[in-house]
Amino acid sequence: MIPKKFLKMEGCGNSFLVAIVTRSEIELLKPFVSKLCSLAFGIGSDGVMLIEPPQAGVFEVAMLNPDGSAMGMCGNGIRCVARHVYEQGLVADSDRWIAFMVEGRRIECRLDPDSTDVEVNMGAPIFAPNQIPLNRPQECFNQSISTARGSYQFSAVSMGNPHCIIFVDNLAQIDLAAEGALLEVHPDYPKRTNVSFVQIIDKAKIKMRVWERGAGITQACGTAACATLVAAFCTERANAEAAIELPGGTVSVRWDQERNLVFLKGPATKVATVEIAENFFM
Repeated sequence: MIPKKFLKMEGCGNSFLVAIVTRSEIELLKPFVSKLCSLAFGIGSDGVMLIEPPQAGVFEVAMLNPDGSAMGMCGNGIRCVARHVYEQGLVADSDRWIAFMVEGRRIECRLDPDSTDVEVNMGAPIFAPNQIPLNRPQECFNQSISTARGSYQFSAVSMGNPHCIIFVDNLAQIDLAAEGALLEVHPDYPKRTNVSFVQIIDKAKIKMRVWERGAGITQACGTAACATLVAAFCTERANAEAAIELPGGTVSVRWDQERNLVFLKGPATKVATVEIAENFFM
């Protein structure tokens, strides 16, 4: 049976439909993801977060883009997932780390008992081209990339999904819709990429806008914020911890270099409980 009840949640304006389902239910839902995420024909969402009941204390999560493709990893989405499993009573203690598996990558989250914030241990950043994946012979920082519209200097980082980070002097001058669409499918990124245009305010404050792979322009992207902080630090533009301002809100990102772990902290809130009509799936 196809699940019909979802929770709509948001993290910094990045919205998701969240449900606890079985593996077979995930497969049944996949053909309807695009329709579910459509504001015109469905509920409207930047993606769908499908959580399997825990095995040995670890939750398996399938993260799907609005076009039905796999996200790889979503920092805003996993915060919403963590809050959902806690509020459903599937974990007892909000102060302990909750473990998730997302496409083979272990992610841990911890709720802030005094706010809507959730802290996420996003794991280690990835620079190796074959793991991003990136069709370049070596790690890329401040390297040239070109489209039909022009050339940029970019940095490539993966946080479980690929990112193209471009530092600019003025975000307001960037046509994100045009540039993001071209760079997402750039041949250097064989599995497409998320695209971030970034303006450094100072060493502890960064402003950015994101074109997400499979979703287009979104209000926020947690993995993009993490990849951006790492790229900014590696190119001596920022500290190892900074506030990242996105159109939908601000998150905090910290790169613990001693352990080589990136931590993301930001809000995750419930918007509505949704029950899909039976005829939607016909």
